[in-house]
Amino acid sequence: MATIREALLAALDHHAAGRLDAAATLYSRIIEADHGQADAHHLLGVALTQIGRASDAVAPFLTAIRLAPEQASFRSNAGNAFKALGRQEDARACCRIALALEPGHPDALGNLAAMTADPAAALAIARRSRRLEPLKEETPFNCGVLLRRLGRGVEALDSFRACLLLSPTNAAALHAAAELMEAEHPHEAARLFRRVARLIPDSFGAVLRAAMALSRSGAVDGAIALLDGLIREVPDLAEAHFNRAGLHHESGSLEAASAGYRRTLALTPGDAEAWYSLASVEKDRHRMETATGGYRRALAVDPSLQAAQLDLRAVLGRQFPAWHFTMLADQARNAAYLRAIDAAVKPGMIVLEIGTGAGLLALMAARAGAAHVYSCELSRPLAELARAIVSDNGLSDRITIINKRSSELRVGVDLPEPADLLISEILDAGLLGEGAAASVAKAARALVKPGAVILPRGAVIKAMPIECPALRSVNPVGTIAGFDLSRLEAYRTLSYTVLALNDVPHRPLGPPTDVCWIDLRNPPAHGPVGSARLPIAADGALHAIAFWFELHIDDRTVLSTAPGAESRHWQQALQFLTGDRPVRAGDAVEARLSYIAGRLHFTV
Repeated sequence: MATIREALLAALDHHAAGRLDAAATLYSRIIEADHGQADAHHLLGVALTQIGRASDAVAPFLTAIRLAPEQASFRSNAGNAFKALGRQEDARACCRIALALEPGHPDALGNLAAMTADPAAALAIARRSRRLEPLKEETPFNCGVLLRRLGRGVEALDSFRACLLLSPTNAAALHAAAELMEAEHPHEAARLFRRVARLIPDSFGAVLRAAMALSRSGAVDGAIALLDGLIREVPDLAEAHFNRAGLHHESGSLEAASAGYRRTLALTPGDAEAWYSLASVEKDRHRMETATGGYRRALAVDPSLQAAQLDLRAVLGRQFPAWHFTMLADQARNAAYLRAIDAAVKPGMIVLEIGTGAGLLALMAARAGAAHVYSCELSRPLAELARAIVSDNGLSDRITIINKRSSELRVGVDLPEPADLLISEILDAGLLGEGAAASVAKAARALVKPGAVILPRGAVIKAMPIECPALRSVNPVGTIAGFDLSRLEAYRTLSYTVLALNDVPHRPLGPPTDVCWIDLRNPPAHGPVGSARLPIAADGALHAIAFWFELHIDDRTVLSTAPGAESRHWQQALQFLTGDRPVRAGDAVEARLSYIAGRLHFTV
């Protein structure tokens, strides 16, 4: 017959090999033979906790503690069982007693850190545990989680990397590190997400994240290929179809994008974002009736979808852009761009211009000494006109007008090599309303050399609260001269109105105030971009926020679009409030600025 020691060693072999049920059975037999075996009670509690029977583990732990009250590890492991049962106070008490018996007990420190609500205090405890057990993978992982909660992303990433050095297949650490790297190192983040997907075969979310990270790094074709593989594996995964359609849209493959969104809607007919995205593709394909229907379907599903509201009104109110002539007549604008282009262009440069229009900026760049200028224009009539103007000026051999949107351009197809300089003037009175953010962001990522000069550099948004009763009567449209004209309201844009503020009867209720800086070399993504407290200097009714910008074309050339400024064609933007707001001198109004549906939008 085996001795107690031999039985205990056999149980430990089962335990170490992961045969927990067999280990628990042997521990129980040892206890039946000798109830005073404290180690057997303790190890039975550990095995039961690991099996998931924490409630059964409590009694063996308490017996072990009664038999050997000086054993810190007995108390610490009992804390694990209490923690699994949600008995946090009992778990904390066990850890504190364990630390009183053995101040450097690493497991007790780790458990106490996990149960400490204050992340800074928890981090200090976890770091003590890490110093005591530097080769234990859980401690750097736990430190990383706490550092991330404290907003210390760089240190958190270092902790997750330390965990991966100890355990390269720790999926949780890989996923956490990838999330922290997405913004600045998307290609590396994609690699880590794909490792998670290989470790956990059904982790479709990791594949989706990997594809999105690849697209952010500029590897859109690779991201699409990754989603193609996921769709072959899981044909009915609606999110994969939606994300792939978005990448096709971003790449200018509008037919593929439309098909992808339609497949998404076949799987999830109530997806408002998919209806909105499909409508946006159809708008870009110049199928305005189809786009209008899509926006309305999106709003039927989600009436609060602001992007669909704004785009629906924009499509309904679209007219031929007659502002080209006033833009070309703006001498201050022309002179400012000429100075910046002359300073930026160096002999032999390849220049890319987004938005040809009449070709004026391309002509300036060629005259400044560019080896070749590639300029894209979506409108076929404007592209043909620009080609003729370039020919009239004898520069057809150095300027190529491409009748495509900028997102469709490809290096090696439309441009022989990435450009040295990117120029655009696709700005409206509200700065970003002509699609500058998306167009410049895509071009900067895929069509220019690293470190290329991008003009313009950025802009400061300025805002002023005003009272404007003359225009309030049609914002929104209601009764005019005693007649109900509210049917017109469906065709009024919910975005800002563009006008020359000096030509409109209004009363400033406070001074112009800086709201935020918009970096046009790295334009904002959709969402909040800034806010400001607008001081009120006069009693009145706040009807609208008037805003404009100071355009920094380069570090030395600044162009203001303020009322009365030298540059006139942009005019100003007026964002009307949904209702009048009484204000008094000395008040301050909190104005929040967001980038929604390709436009800046104020809310108060």
